[in-house]
Amino acid sequence: MSNKSSDLSIEMYHRLYRLIKRKIDPRSIAATLNLPLKTVTNVISRIEQTGNQKDQPEVTVETPEFLDIYFIPKIRYGLIQLVGNLIAPKLEQVQIELEKVANAPWKAVALQLTDVQSIDSEASAMLMSFNQRFAKIGRFFAILDPSPYIEDDLKDLGIDGSIPIFGTERAFEDAAFSKKSVFNKR
Repeated sequence: MSNKSSDLSIEMYHRLYRLIKRKIDPRSIAATLNLPLKTVTNVISRIEQTGNQKDQPEVTVETPEFLDIYFIPKIRYGLIQLVGNLIAPKLEQVQIELEKVANAPWKAVALQLTDVQSIDSEASAMLMSFNQRFAKIGRFFAILDPSPYIEDDLKDLGIDGSIPIFGTERAFEDAAFSKKSVFNKR
C-alpha cells in the first residue's frame, strides 16, 4: 500500500505548505517530514496549479482575540498547541490549560506556537512564570516551532533566553529525555 498525498493529515499539509513557501528543496522536505519524495512533489505540483490564482492580494480578516488551544497527549510528554493570538484577553484560557498539565504526570510539556500570530508582554510574563514553576517541580517546559510572526517578539520579550525553544518534536524529546540533559536529574 503506497502513501498517497491524500492520506496526509491536515497538520502535515500545513507543515508541507510552510516549507514549500520558504522555497526549501523538495528532497530536504521529504527527508525532514519523513515522506516519500513523490508525495512531496505531487503536493508541490498541486499547490503550484492553484497558486496561479494567488496573484490577487490576500484578504485577511483580523480577529485580535482569537485563540484556540488543543491539548495533545503524547506517550512521554504533553503537547499544548496554540492557534491564534496569544494576548492578554485570552491568557485565562492558556493558564487553565497550563494548570491542568502542571498537575498531570508528564515530566515534559511542549507549547507548540507554530500557528500563533502575535504575543504580548503579559503572555510572555505568564509563560516565563510557568517555566520557573515547572523547573521548581523538576519538569521540562519548552516552546516548540514558533511561527515566523512571533520570532522577533520572543527575542524582544526575553523569552528566547529563558525558555528553551526547539524547531522539532524530535529535538524537544532529545533534550527532555536524554540522559545527558540537565533536565533529566532523578
